[in-house]
Amino acid sequence: MNKISKELIGFLCVASLVISVIIIVNRLDEPVVKRAQDPVEPYPYYSEDVTFKNQAAKISLSGTLTLPKKKGRYPAVILISGSGGQNRNAAYANHKPFLIISDILTRKEIAVLRFDDRGIAKSTGNFSASTTVDFAKDVESAIA
Repeated sequence: MNKISKELIGFLCVASLVISVIIIVNRLDEPVVKRAQDPVEPYPYYSEDVTFKNQAAKISLSGTLTLPKKKGRYPAVILISGSGGQNRNAAYANHKPFLIISDILTRKEIAVLRFDDRGIAKSTGNFSASTTVDFAKDVESAIA
């Protein structure tokens, strides 16, 4: 990278296609965007940081469990991230979709567990060396 002009010049190769690329770095401090749907404490439900083990992989997974304050039985869901390593809130560009989904569901009396992918944030393990089967075993460990 040219430190003076802050440009990254190179080629993008996809199959037989080669494209010349110039990326201009213009990084500004991202302002914190206040979104109307962002949950604000105090929550009308219980929110607790939890950890659980995937014994077979010898890793510890960290997450947040939200529970309705109502006593009794209620349904529960586990939020599972998609592509790429993500934390429990699926945070991206100052947006936290899993936090918002968790808030909405728990307000509707549904318990929610969301957790950091292995090797991400407070969870141990190696994300990049893992397979979809490994991630499925992590979810199974959350249920056990």
